[in-house]
Amino acid sequence: MKVAIMMGVLWMLSVCGAVAQDSWNIPLGQKAQRFEQDVLRKHWLNGLYIAQIESPPEGQPADHTTEGGSDVAHSVNWTCYYLSGEIHRYLLTQDPAVREHCRRIFQGLLSLTQISGIRGFVARGYVKGRGETHEERLNPRNARLWHQGVPPYEEYRWRGSPSHHTYSSAAHAFALYALLVADEQEKKQCAETLDAIVDYWLSRDMNVHDEYGNVSDTILGFTDGRTPSLNVVMALSALRIAHHFTGKAKFLEAHERLAKQYGVRGYTGPVPGVESFDDCNHVYHHLEVLMRIEKDEAMRTFYRHVAQQMWQAHQRDRCPLYTYIHFSLFPDTPGKEEALQQARWTLQHYPVDKVFRPRMNSLRKDIAIKGGRAVEPLPLHESPRDNEFQWKGDPYALDGWLSRPIVSVAVSPEDEHVWFALEGDGTIYRTRDAGRTWRKIDTHPPEKAHFIAAGRHVGHLYAAAGSSLYQTLDGGSTWTKLPLPADAGTITQVFTARRNPNVLYVVAAGGVYRSRDDGEEWIGHRWDCLSGDTPPARERLFAVSESEPVRVYALLDGVIWSREAPDGRWQKGATVGLEDNAPALPLLLADPERSGRVTAAFRVNYGSFRGSVLCQSEDAGRTHSHEMQTLYRRMREEGPQGLMRDIVPATLRSLAGDNGREGVLWAHTDQGVMRLEPSQKRWQTVHEGLDIPLVHAVFVPYGSRWVFCSTPAGLYVLEPGSDRWRSANLVLIFEHNTRREVGSADFLEAYWRGRYFRFLGEE
Repeated sequence: MKVAIMMGVLWMLSVCGAVAQDSWNIPLGQKAQRFEQDVLRKHWLNGLYIAQIESPPEGQPADHTTEGGSDVAHSVNWTCYYLSGEIHRYLLTQDPAVREHCRRIFQGLLSLTQISGIRGFVARGYVKGRGETHEERLNPRNARLWHQGVPPYEEYRWRGSPSHHTYSSAAHAFALYALLVADEQEKKQCAETLDAIVDYWLSRDMNVHDEYGNVSDTILGFTDGRTPSLNVVMALSALRIAHHFTGKAKFLEAHERLAKQYGVRGYTGPVPGVESFDDCNHVYHHLEVLMRIEKDEAMRTFYRHVAQQMWQAHQRDRCPLYTYIHFSLFPDTPGKEEALQQARWTLQHYPVDKVFRPRMNSLRKDIAIKGGRAVEPLPLHESPRDNEFQWKGDPYALDGWLSRPIVSVAVSPEDEHVWFALEGDGTIYRTRDAGRTWRKIDTHPPEKAHFIAAGRHVGHLYAAAGSSLYQTLDGGSTWTKLPLPADAGTITQVFTARRNPNVLYVVAAGGVYRSRDDGEEWIGHRWDCLSGDTPPARERLFAVSESEPVRVYALLDGVIWSREAPDGRWQKGATVGLEDNAPALPLLLADPERSGRVTAAFRVNYGSFRGSVLCQSEDAGRTHSHEMQTLYRRMREEGPQGLMRDIVPATLRSLAGDNGREGVLWAHTDQGVMRLEPSQKRWQTVHEGLDIPLVHAVFVPYGSRWVFCSTPAGLYVLEPGSDRWRSANLVLIFEHNTRREVGSADFLEAYWRGRYFRFLGEE
């Protein structure tokens, strides 16, 4: 029997250990070598570094075309940082091949300033090809951000609407390249480019305009016009860089106006923005240029003050990039050795596997948490990684990249390796290999389904959408609506009879219905109501057993009723629980094989007695295991312990019978997935193997030996005879079931700086 629970989520009480891929634990030098190769294979397009991509098949390059899934919205930023790391790699190795590699990245950055044909405009990134891009397909409203390149870039489509960070990164990168690597011709190109990109916003009243001439961002951000923020520092740096390389007075004049307006010379107060990981990332990059070109001692003193403010805010973060830049510029800052050790620790725990995976460290008991954040930075292989560049992310973040829930699962009775899974938005997925791979079914019923059930053949599937029932006979290519009775109400269960696959049962809010048409194409077109003349009740819940004879059950205002289908009279049975302190739960489970076996439950919330109690009956509900007189007798004879031994210390959300082992019950509770073994007579929590032991729903598809659960880490399956869950590889983080990953230019930038400044040795 299938159980689908869509009543929130459950919090596990047990200790939750974080998921860790062992691949992080390799020497730093081997990581760097692997990441350099990985960039060229997956994250490289004409010198551009594309951070976030759709994971390609093993051994194949990523698809950076308009038909692929690459995200280039911030490629300019990450290419700038990647270049700065490779510059330090060249300074360390003096390898001509690395120098040539830097030149190619430099040319890639230049192309971002040329592809639009607008002087000084910096595109965010581009992909190869024509037609709509991945971002445009996801959100057609973003089509206005995308444009085809001008000659010689006609075969590329670029992303517009730049930000002040776009211009901040570009100014730093061109300056660093000109200072440390460029030949004379390249220095001239850098000067011309810096002239254009800084003048672009300076001549527009310190605003960044988009490709349509509208303001897309402000250089100074939110400011009171008096207090120098990190945005002001970025602007001062860009103006100083532009003057240094062009000699044009307008840039120096603008620099002096800004410095005077904000009183930066002699300023010793707080610097707004130092808490921002992203802004500090930008400003630290600017400082390594400024401390090379700025000769005004008052300005240098101000920049030291800014650096000290940022270091005070982030010295506990164990960020290698901040640490290496800071101590290369200000080596006398206290705490250097400890900071270098912590930075190395972060690089050591940097993961090799960069696929986005769900993380829910907030459940863990082995880490200190305060205010919804970790007290100490988490190892990177355990943390929810940043979407593109780790050093701008929050190292104290606990959770991220959680999978969307699955709300229903079906297993084909013809082939138990063929499964279907239903997402909450109505999307249906199918696997033909027991969860190794999945494909989205492109055509869905016209109404959003909330429940699915397998038909007789592998391509036969039913989908319930409210009170409507649809079926497909061709694996989802086409759907047909089946004419259920008008008063059926919301459907809660659909299943094909085990004994006769030409018999279909539907359990709904209005009752139980059976279709017995011969030939599967006609199933569902004629129906018998098996629950007619149901006694009146405010609350009704139905179940059916296909046993011989077929028996229908109803839980009516907390009382079990039953009848033999289709013509038997309703028989009133025992009461479940008490109205006040022990109300009946909305659960009713009929054994599919044994006529007369039915299970209900009630909730106990009285004094120290809290939890749920099963009411198991072998006589169609006339009596059950926990009628009130039985409980009173136990209390008299055994005291409170006599009652406690049968109370499940949890609230039951659902019940299902194991299809392979008689008498075994599965439950979704507020404390986890639980299983009742008849021989043990006690409930056990079953969560071994779950990466995140928090459960949205539990499914035991009718007739299937498999048990499934939906978690924030995706869909999991318990194979017959196993006590350990395994991932079913259906993790819904991004579009449908696509896997995405991020590159490792952040590691490389920090690593090569650490090597060049001798903060790291050769490992």
